[in-house]
Amino acid sequence: MAAHGRSSGRDASKLEVYLLPMPAYNGLRGADILTTMHESQKRNPIRDVWTVKLPKKLIEYISSVCEEHSPQIRQDAVLMLKRYAWQYARSRQGDSSAMYQNLQVVALTCANLAAKHWQQHGIPEQRLHWLSRNSFTRQDFIEAEVDVLRALDCNVHWDGVLLAEWVPLVLHLCASFFKQTDQAAIVNGVAAHVSDVLAFQDDLMSSYWPSELAAATLHASMMLCTKCFHQYAVSLRINHLCRCDEAKVANLSEKILAAAIGHKCAELILEGSGMTADDYGSQDQGTPILILVFSHSDCGPIHHPTLSCSSSIRSSAEDGLSATYIPLEVLLPAY
Repeated sequence: MAAHGRSSGRDASKLEVYLLPMPAYNGLRGADILTTMHESQKRNPIRDVWTVKLPKKLIEYISSVCEEHSPQIRQDAVLMLKRYAWQYARSRQGDSSAMYQNLQVVALTCANLAAKHWQQHGIPEQRLHWLSRNSFTRQDFIEAEVDVLRALDCNVHWDGVLLAEWVPLVLHLCASFFKQTDQAAIVNGVAAHVSDVLAFQDDLMSSYWPSELAAATLHASMMLCTKCFHQYAVSLRINHLCRCDEAKVANLSEKILAAAIGHKCAELILEGSGMTADDYGSQDQGTPILILVFSHSDCGPIHHPTLSCSSSIRSSAEDGLSATYIPLEVLLPAY
């Protein structure tokens, strides 16, 4: 996608020619933004932090707490919890005994700090108590926040780039490739829920750059929107902007698709036969695209007004996706 050639007086290895013009605003070029993001994600690799293993139930809990917030807040809250555990693992040579004893109050604190960072106001104190069934005092929250800030050297902001930041930017830069203006918003909505699934996929998050995950997430989201595997001009453009090999993106999107909807439904899409409500065992509520089952059997109790240790529920993402599902055979312009 980027052409390299010889030019008198210039280093050919540094000459990049973009085949399509990048949007610019007030002198700020889209190409400069992308270059900065690519450099930042490698200078501050999020995949190193994601190697920290946390109880699945804790990730489910923090995702549920942030379900009404933006994808950036949900992902940053999980990342902050990972950073907290990662810093202790580094400073204590893997000994996590010095961490705050109750990780649930730490998870609530990370969600609160992420909300403060992204929307300038946190979760109200009364709601924090409600989310924890009044299991913690105000002093507990204060001590947990102090402990988290100390572990992060008071740097709440992540200097790298989140997957949730890549997806909307790349879609914005590729808006001209969609037939209708609302189609990009539909894909972005589905991609937000698919990104939530990746919070549980430690192997994927710790093995790929956020830009690679963004390209594959958008590719998987477009397959979910169209219910079939097809190559589109917009997906090729996204691969170019994310600097990803087409074959690598296709392979990674298959893994993401299987994680989001299960291997059976993913195979139906990839084989081209599409999928029906029967494939999900549901005919009366439309066709849910994403299903997350909350299981609470792998570690201690979680105090939450809607989550209990004896029950399993579907993620609220399911309702949001079935509401935005567009059963169009051709959603995007073919390549």
